Amino acid sequence: MTSLAVAIARDSRGPTSLYLLTDSRITWAEPTERWDAGSKTFVSPGSADVFGYYGDAHFMPMALSQVMNLIACGVMDLTAATAEERHTTMLAQLKNSLGRISTKHVLDMTLFHGAREGDGMECKFRLWRSTYKPKLKRWHGEELAIEDRSYLARVDGAGKPTVEKFEAKASEKPASGTSRAAINAFCESLDSAAGLLNWWAFGELDQPDNLDFAGRDAFT
Repeated sequence: MTSLAVAIARDSRGPTSLYLLTDSRITWAEPTERWDAGSKTFVSPGSADVFGYYGDAHFMPMALSQVMNLIACGVMDLTAATAEERHTTMLAQLKNSLGRISTKHVLDMTLFHGAREGDGMECKFRLWRSTYKPKLKRWHGEELAIEDRSYLARVDGAGKPTVEKFEAKASEKPASGTSRAAINAFCESLDSAAGLLNWWAFGELDQPDNLDFAGRDAFT
């Protein structure tokens, strides 16, 4: 079961961060068959892009790693590309890779792509959601709207009902309306879910004061 959320942070000047949050558990046929250190978020090594997925845990992380390696090696140069151009280029590579799957042992998969457009306090964050049904060889994608406030912009995955329950509880607390409250609600939802404990992973896009891009992929 995967819980995935996208959190937006802003201050009085404007948007400051986009976070992709997931648990890090990968399971097999039985709930007791699991690995609690799986990567479900990926940060581009050469552009302001972060990815998170749920669904098939075999092919999507390998395909995403291929794309990240192409960027790291300079084969895929996205330094001058817009957020939409980066999205189109990287998604095309994923489609090419995942389209070569030829096995019945594959599940549907959903990919979130968060991107930063521009620099400084004039920048904005963009978010796309793409789903792939490998048995039908069918993709569907859409750009999701992001509001100008601190909140969970999107909650998805099998754990969505639990995350939304804790998000509603967070709205009644003094820190309501802050990114820390939104992220804490996500973490508390994982703590409450049977067997998920407190394993979680995140990918982050920042707009720091020095205007440099910062990205992280980490376990906490």
